[in-house]
Amino acid sequence: MGPPLEITIDTSRVALALARARIMGARYPYYLLTDSPEGQRKEAEVTRTIPSDKPTRGDIRQGFVYERVPHITLKSIANNAEIDVIWERFQETLEPLRADLNAALGKSWEEGEIPREAGEDWPTQAQDLHRRWWEARIARQREIDASIAAKADFEYLYDKPYQDKDRVRVAGPFTVESLSPHRMLPVDEHDELMVNRFDRIEDRPGGTEELDFAQMVLEHLKTSGSSSPVRPA
Repeated sequence: MGPPLEITIDTSRVALALARARIMGARYPYYLLTDSPEGQRKEAEVTRTIPSDKPTRGDIRQGFVYERVPHITLKSIANNAEIDVIWERFQETLEPLRADLNAALGKSWEEGEIPREAGEDWPTQAQDLHRRWWEARIARQREIDASIAAKADFEYLYDKPYQDKDRVRVAGPFTVESLSPHRMLPVDEHDELMVNRFDRIEDRPGGTEELDFAQMVLEHLKTSGSSSPVRPA
């Protein structure tokens, strides 16, 4: 579990009530961690490889399992030995069907000569053989296409991690911290924070040091007695 998350919001009662209701009542998607058994299985499914047997710790710092876009080239197809394996496996189904279809129709069709549509005057047996042959033929091409996409170079879609539909995330306990009395922070014509002499830490070694907005908020929370530890983001 990581350090507490610091969120700065409007501190009016209405804003706080709305923020609390929205955060505590919302459900958030649960994404597959790379460092998890489920993530290892999903990665193996996407890349068509054997799942890793490395021990997992659920470390979110290792990221999620992301969708990806393949970059298919002739080189990636030529170097993909799995295509031959898929071809040979489907030939064990396709060739007997082709032979039976030719026998039923008195033809000698090769694979590329079998028509896409069956003839209306064909016997029922021939029509059934034709349908089964084309179903296997299409299934073979789909599996080859999937293998080509899985083995090709790819680009991660970091905005599209895979979601675990069986889990949801909810908000954990949190506190609301406020700076009091409230301060007006001046900005210049470019909407940038103007730091003046009151926004410096006089007792730091090395003299005065200017603070950015986040540092100023953290310093004020530390000195005001925040009920929860304050850590920089």
